Amino acid sequence: MTSILGPTLIVLFFSSICHGAGVITFDLLHVPTTETVTFTTSVRPASTPFLAVTWSFNSTANIITSTAADVVGTGYENRISLGKTTGSLMLRNLAENDSGKYELIIITQTASQYHGRAELKVLSKVWGSSIDCPTAHVVEGLSLNLSCEAEGSVEDRVWTKDGHALVPGDKFSFSEGNKVLSISPVDRGDTGQFQYNASNEVSSATATCELTVYCK
Repeated sequence: MTSILGPTLIVLFFSSICHGAGVITFDLLHVPTTETVTFTTSVRPASTPFLAVTWSFNSTANIITSTAADVVGTGYENRISLGKTTGSLMLRNLAENDSGKYELIIITQTASQYHGRAELKVLSKVWGSSIDCPTAHVVEGLSLNLSCEAEGSVEDRVWTKDGHALVPGDKFSFSEGNKVLSISPVDRGDTGQFQYNASNEVSSATATCELTVYCK
């Protein structure tokens, strides 16, 4: 804190402090890459400029320190806008390495302090979902592997058949982090639509395989 605001402000830190949940209006937010996020605050708009506003990233990197002048941290030039009356921060063109913890400190002209924290998780959208669906006839009694792929920040993979979620057991098993569905043995009851859904908190992508199982 002293490295960002300077030692002359330390004496003000002990006067009227508001901190914790609520200063920034969210605790955790998931956002897609390339988009814009606004860290909105619950601070009432000030009629006079704040004595100091500072935003930092992961407790070490300065995003912006605003006193009589603005000092913008490396990598944030032309990417941020600071709301001078509320301390809100707009961050543009998000990348995955913007994921982390953000901290706000506001010191008013009357030496009151606001202290807020929030966490941001930036994810690449999931896309390009596909299943390696068999092109040859599938004959009952054999074993079959259905493999899937997807691009982006995949956090969850779910397989369904005819709209019903598949779970391990009996003839179904999963491997490689649910990328591979194994069916053993295959029978004619396995004829139907298999779907693979890859997702994260901000997006999803689905692939379909129409499977027909034939008699021996």
